[in-house]
Amino acid sequence: MSFLRLIHFLALLGMTFPQAQARVSHPEWKLPALEARLSEIDKELKELPAIAMRTDAGAIGYRSESHTHPHHTEWIQIDLKQDQAIEEIVLVPTIRRDSQDSFQADAFPLSFHVIAGSQDNPEGTLIASYTAADQLLPRTAPLIIFCPGLKASWVRIVATELNTRAWDNLYVFQLAEVMLFNGGRNLALGKFVSASSTHSGPAIKQAHNKNYIVDGFVPYLMDDYKGEQSAAYFCNFPIEEQPVLTLDLEKSHPLNQINIHAIETSDSVPQSNHDDYGMPKHLRIEAANNPDFSDAVILVDYQMEVIYESGPIIIHQFPEKNARYLKFTVLRPDTSNQIDGTLRGILGLAEIQVFSGQSNVAYLKKASIKARQIMGRNNLEALTDGRNFYGDLLAFQAWMGQLARRHELETERPQVISAINRGYARQKANLRFMVYLATALATGIIIIYLIGRMRGMRQIALVRKRFAADLHDELGANLHAIGLLSDLACDAVDEKERLQRIVGEVRTVTERTSDAVRYCANSQEARDPMGSLREDMERIAKRMMHGMRYQITVKGEALLLKLKLRTRHDLFLFYKECLVNISRHSGATTFNAQLTADSKRIRLVIEDNGQGFTPAPGAEAPPSLKRRAQLMHARLNLQSPENGGTRIILELQRRRFLFITK
Repeated sequence: MSFLRLIHFLALLGMTFPQAQARVSHPEWKLPALEARLSEIDKELKELPAIAMRTDAGAIGYRSESHTHPHHTEWIQIDLKQDQAIEEIVLVPTIRRDSQDSFQADAFPLSFHVIAGSQDNPEGTLIASYTAADQLLPRTAPLIIFCPGLKASWVRIVATELNTRAWDNLYVFQLAEVMLFNGGRNLALGKFVSASSTHSGPAIKQAHNKNYIVDGFVPYLMDDYKGEQSAAYFCNFPIEEQPVLTLDLEKSHPLNQINIHAIETSDSVPQSNHDDYGMPKHLRIEAANNPDFSDAVILVDYQMEVIYESGPIIIHQFPEKNARYLKFTVLRPDTSNQIDGTLRGILGLAEIQVFSGQSNVAYLKKASIKARQIMGRNNLEALTDGRNFYGDLLAFQAWMGQLARRHELETERPQVISAINRGYARQKANLRFMVYLATALATGIIIIYLIGRMRGMRQIALVRKRFAADLHDELGANLHAIGLLSDLACDAVDEKERLQRIVGEVRTVTERTSDAVRYCANSQEARDPMGSLREDMERIAKRMMHGMRYQITVKGEALLLKLKLRTRHDLFLFYKECLVNISRHSGATTFNAQLTADSKRIRLVIEDNGQGFTPAPGAEAPPSLKRRAQLMHARLNLQSPENGGTRIILELQRRRFLFITK
């Protein structure tokens, strides 16, 4: 192969891959687009003819030798004798009955390619290539290979990976028909066929023959199911008669093809008549421009020796001839019918199409017959009405294309339905998720509401508890101090200066009590009624512990100053309540207080030399001290030292929020 030819080969090879009928994929399609596509498919399918299978006997097509493995090359070639333009290559599969899937292609190759050549290109050019990945199977419809601009004198189909035939699972190459169309005309009809091998069984001269691949017979019935049905013409006549059917085309036309549609034997199962019922065994077709056929020429001389030479549509092509009148002479009729025990001739035809180019010039033209008819349907107009038993007739090339289109749509349709079902499933899942989410949100809102309400109630209870504790600790201690100062004032009646000093102390205590009450009523008040803890501890001890020796130690004052106001206030009130208890109940003469703050904790230790603390049954500490410790989330511990008295220890773990001053 020359360099230029190699380049041409590779270029055409690149063009062949789009020929493969890849499965349509819809992963990115939205649900409305899928539903619209399904509607389009259903609408188009209603306009396409059905893939209806023949039930008669006839030629099956080509079959190669059988093999035990798939990777064996087999080919078949059609020679046109001269270069001709080809628009489409149609491959019709051999059809078998499947026990599960009805009709299916039988032994249609898994991998194959099509080569076309000419006198100037004897090696040929690759036109199309297919593999199992192209998913051409399963199918019953013809495969259309578009090849616009192709000119060739021969076409070869080369199977490189064979498929099995169903009945014995051997690997063979089978095709029912190969058609090469240009302008509606099948160029392959009746042409010379060569093959790599042919079936060598007893049916070699019967249903399987390489020449049957170009006989024009396909395994389908032309079932368009649109338009009115038309009952075929038929008649019985004496066996010695030779009926002559004439057709006037009304004017002269350049004729090149005649299609004869056989009568539909019956619509019952089984059929009431044999397959070639009414078809002449020997038919001569003549053409003329004179009505007396004085200038007649023979266009077709058709003889049917075996049933495999007949089919639902018999196509006759011939060199172009200008003519107006056609004469169909039945030289040897079908004689399979008897009337009253007498053998009779039968003529039955569904339609006669006469083509000039792509136009049927016989449509609705008048036909007449010369025969001594005994009985039949004398409806000669049915021969040219353009309809058969199933509806309107189609142009052969258009028919093959529509069958292939039906296959594509019927292949795509379940994929679209599957994609729609997946979309519905996603919608259902999304809806279910949204329901779950809405339920979770509603539940969350209710829980948050209840938690908020509980926290609010807890906060209210805490405020009440704190308010009660603050009132008890602040007012109780101050009132106790006022009582002590009153006792001192009574003792100092004769000492004016001392009395004045004590009264001043009482005045100061009452003012601080008033400030404490306002602070308890509004815990968010910005003003700090306290000084430093050391000063307040010294002051309250001096005021309440008259005649008692004490020592107060404070460490870590810088950290104490950073405490929140409430925390400092709670510490002070705890300390204050301890002094009240010591003053009232302990009988102590001395006490010591030590407040320590470091990076880990705050620790307050108060110790006296009194009579000690005897807790009530079930109690670990005085309720007022325990309540204040709980408000601070602190740990309270009461000890009784060996040398007597009581030791109160309050420990508060350091937390960041305790050291916010605002």
